[in-house]
Order: sequence, then structure tokens, then C-alpha cells
Amino acid sequence: MSAKIVISRRRSWFGLLRSLTVWIDGAAVGGVKSNRDHEFLVDAGSHQVWVSMDWCKSQPLSVVLSEGETVTLGVDIPKVLTSGIAILSNPEAFFRLARR
Repeated sequence: MSAKIVISRRRSWFGLLRSLTVWIDGAAVGGVKSNRDHEFLVDAGSHQVWVSMDWCKSQPLSVVLSEGETVTLGVDIPKVLTSGIAILSNPEAFFRLARR
């Protein structure tokens, strides 16, 4: 049996027509489009998860899952007025990934 990580991306103008790349334990495992959720099956245990688009990404988030457990991680994107500054000042933490 396995566990499940769900990445939930709200609608945002930034990258509206593009998918975010989802990384689990250093491997690109798929993408998630704007205003969508996407499920990824993983083995139970500890995992590092982050998302990216071009040179912008989130900080890695550690999650520990039990057999059969599902965890939902939401992606937050800076607001329109601050996104330009965020891209230039801290592209390594442009997206925010957090449990929902």
C-alpha cells in the first residue's frame, strides 16, 4: 500500500497557462495546472516536496506519511503587485508550499 500527496494550486495570473513542475525527493514527478489539484502516489515515509516554474521555486517541504495517508499541500503565489519584486529578490522561495 502507498500514500498520496495532493498538490492544490489556486488560480493566479502568474503562469496561468503553464503547469508548475512538482518535485518529490529530487525527481520531477509531474505538473499541476492553474486552479487544479493533482495527486501523486508515494511510498509511506518521509519525503521532500517542492514546486518550480523556470528559475522560480518553493522551499522544500518535509512531509511524513503513514500507509494509506493523504496529505494536501497548497501552492501560494505572490499577489500581482509584489510578484515582480519577489521574482528578483528571492526566486528560490517565490512559491509557498504549505499543508492545507
